[in-house]
Amino acid sequence: MVLSLLIGTLCTADTFNTTNTPANPWPQTPEPLYRTTRILTNAPSLAAPLPAPFYPIDNAPHWVSLVMDNGAKLQLEDGSIWDISLKDQFLVRTWMIAQKITVTSNPNPRYPFKLNNAKMTADAQLVSRRNN
Repeated sequence: MVLSLLIGTLCTADTFNTTNTPANPWPQTPEPLYRTTRILTNAPSLAAPLPAPFYPIDNAPHWVSLVMDNGAKLQLEDGSIWDISLKDQFLVRTWMIAQKITVTSNPNPRYPFKLNNAKMTADAQLVSRRNN
């Protein structure tokens, strides 16, 4: 009984000293200068496409002048350079110089043009156009 009274006395809130507890090894970090959620919700979309340069859609035949970066970019005979969509780069990589191409419109805002040859179609974005 004396032991239980002694334990009860040691464990009461009156005798437990909170001032002598060791310091927290993980102190509270200060509030960050910014919150990630605020940046993500208020920032403009970085993936938003830029306005596409104008290219005449007249169904006139063009031809491949140069295939660059394993099909990632394509240059036509008029000096225009095209960025090819990732899903179509493996097709464009096989296109040959002087192969006939037509340019048509595409409803995809990221790649607003389609480059068509006799058998394949590739979504493309006009990167630059030489003024003739």
